[in-house]
Amino acid sequence: MPNSNKLIYISQGNIPCKWTHSIQMMLTAEAFGQTVKNFCLLTRGRIQDITHSSQYIFDYYGIRHPFPIVRLPLTARWSEEGGWKTRYPAFMKLSVLYARLHRQAVVYTRHSAIARMTCGLGMRTILECHAGIEEGFGDQALLKDHPKFLGFVLNSKTVRDQYFNEGVQPEKLLVETNGVNLEFFDVKEEKTILRRRLGLPVPNTIALYSGHLFPFKGADLIMECAQLLPDVQFILMGGADEDVRKYRKYAAEELPNVHVLGFIPHAEIAQYLAAADLFLLPNLSSTPISNRTPLKIFEYCAAKRPIIASDIEQFREFLKPDKTAFLFKADDLNSFKTAIERAIDLPEMNKTVTENAYEMAKEHSWLKRAGSIISRYAPELLKEKGAAHE
Repeated sequence: MPNSNKLIYISQGNIPCKWTHSIQMMLTAEAFGQTVKNFCLLTRGRIQDITHSSQYIFDYYGIRHPFPIVRLPLTARWSEEGGWKTRYPAFMKLSVLYARLHRQAVVYTRHSAIARMTCGLGMRTILECHAGIEEGFGDQALLKDHPKFLGFVLNSKTVRDQYFNEGVQPEKLLVETNGVNLEFFDVKEEKTILRRRLGLPVPNTIALYSGHLFPFKGADLIMECAQLLPDVQFILMGGADEDVRKYRKYAAEELPNVHVLGFIPHAEIAQYLAAADLFLLPNLSSTPISNRTPLKIFEYCAAKRPIIASDIEQFREFLKPDKTAFLFKADDLNSFKTAIERAIDLPEMNKTVTENAYEMAKEHSWLKRAGSIISRYAPELLKEKGAAHE
């Protein structure tokens, strides 16, 4: 049967761009490319880039295992305003028409409207959903009993239970958290050399935070803690331009031991993590409850440095006190400071926590995740490639 062993991942995301969902999509696609022999990513493309190689995209995200990308030329420039929920009707129609040329292929997507369209054309379809019922269950409800719909890939057990209570059959529910590429974070360069090359402080302890500079993410708590620990250098990576300017100005005036780097392309993240001594996850208790697994938890674990994290619900599945992280009471400045000091002053526990976290990260590789998804919903796609995901 022609094209029966093809997997088409349809994503309308702007690539390359700063949005975290684009990183998750590219790393998922890389793993599918390693797991399924006949695979392609179908996405929107800028008109001026169509004749260019996809290598610049791979370089931007640090992709080490390239895969075919089909870009539909539909725009001249990207907008950073819209998130993954933004719909592009022209792309949806053209992508589905392209997929129809490979009628026997399996379609994978994170966009429920696209999934409904491909199922309607009689194509076997898998839908990845990170949103709970409270964020909408419209297209999903229409899909759940469709004969061509293979199933959902969900990011948490909470969402699985919600979908099950809405009448989705268990065989169409698969929980797969986000993952990590361990090899990507295996940086061999010596820490001191890395710091000099990256322009980071060389002799001091470096505590690094990666992510948005939102108050509920603990950005202000980090600044307060930096005042109490002047011998520790605090590195902040990421954040919207406006927030970066605000915190950079404050650090320049008040906190010489705080360095606000701003956005760092994903391809370079591993080097900065390897240059640090500690990683920070100081979310406040007011952090909105999320059904999504933060990418940086596993990236921190893979980089083999101890994690100092607030003891909040969405971290507890993966971060255990004094086993896989140094936890502190959320919102408590003194507790945060003490946790950092413990990670510095207790080298043996530091080592144990780091090793345990790395072992946990091994169980959450993107490659294992891809193999699990395909084995569950379309095992025939694995036949030509064998057990590449093991």
